[in-house]
Amino acid sequence: MKLRQDFRGVTLLEIMIAIAVITVLLMGLFASMTTALYTSENARVNTKLQKFAQQVMEEIMAEPFDNLAIWHNKGIDYQGLRAEITVHDFAVDLKQITVFVRVQGRDRPTLLISTLRPKI
Repeated sequence: MKLRQDFRGVTLLEIMIAIAVITVLLMGLFASMTTALYTSENARVNTKLQKFAQQVMEEIMAEPFDNLAIWHNKGIDYQGLRAEITVHDFAVDLKQITVFVRVQGRDRPTLLISTLRPKI
């Protein structure tokens, strides 16, 4: 009498290997999604910092040259952002304006912009 070996179905080992492969693939997918979310959040915050710094710098640059000293060591708070401004005499008719912007209360990116303003 000949024994018939007819294998049908999936063994437990094959199911475990398939689950392990799917798990590794999903872990990679979740890791890349986390990185993408972190990167997009940083880009959003950086854009917000740049816009705020540019607005502050434009406001300062609109001031007459002789009034720039009132901005020295001044801080401006706006929607969770803090801008710290310094104005230094670079030369007799030239001032350096620096705006340092950061997110308040967080270890987030910061932004520094600086320009020279001549007396015209």
